[in-house]
Amino acid sequence: MTQNSSETILTPTGSAAAFSVSPIAATGAAKWSYFSLVFSVFYFFNLVAQFEHFSTKEVAISFFIYAVFIVLFFQATRLTGIAVIRPILAIILLSAVGASVQPGTNALFGYAAFFAGYYFQFRGSFTLLLCNLGCQFASAYAFDLLSPYYLGPSIAVSTSLFVYGVFSQKEYLNACLQNKKNQQIEQLAAIAERERIARDMHDLLGHSLSSLALKSELAEKLAHRAQFDAAKRNNRSGRTCEANPYRGSLCRNWIKTARAKRLARKTHETTTTYEF
Repeated sequence: MTQNSSETILTPTGSAAAFSVSPIAATGAAKWSYFSLVFSVFYFFNLVAQFEHFSTKEVAISFFIYAVFIVLFFQATRLTGIAVIRPILAIILLSAVGASVQPGTNALFGYAAFFAGYYFQFRGSFTLLLCNLGCQFASAYAFDLLSPYYLGPSIAVSTSLFVYGVFSQKEYLNACLQNKKNQQIEQLAAIAERERIARDMHDLLGHSLSSLALKSELAEKLAHRAQFDAAKRNNRSGRTCEANPYRGSLCRNWIKTARAKRLARKTHETTTTYEF
């Protein structure tokens, strides 16, 4: 009945009624919960060991009690929140009343204890455990079963499965929190990737626009110097960069070369001026 799923948690609050986890049947741990029904065959141990002391009616009632228990068990694995209290209490009452016919019902109290520990916070689950133990003592007293062979296994199994249910709930909550953190990390990674792509596109387009501005300036100067062929070639080169903005490396190299030539020309003009 271990819970390893990472299903969504409903918001836990201070009250047991408002706290809710996913039903066991809706998680990956469902098959292990169903496998635990194998241990419920101990219900029939006393019936088989003392079969000659049971009438046909008592045997039929024993099988009917077990069938009702199976139905309640599956209901408990499919419900959650306040609704799951009904099958839990029904299992407790069925086990207590059924002890009048078949003392083997002490093997069924533990299932109710596990569900109480798993589905509710400590206050609500501990209340259900006390109700469970109280019904065990009441049935033992009412049906003359005050024996360690009846109460001993029943109390031991109920308390141990209750603790197991509490730890299963903690494991479930931790798995849910971890899954939530992983989802947040994936969302942040996607946002970071989109921002990186946007920056790259901005840089490439910025370089392309800078290239076009420089080429336009160069074409204008060439046109003033009557170097029309060179201006046309420069214009065609500019249109190539405009049509292919993602060829950023070529544009960046051209920009660096043009800026270097322009700086060298200005330095030369300044030097010539000072010489005069």
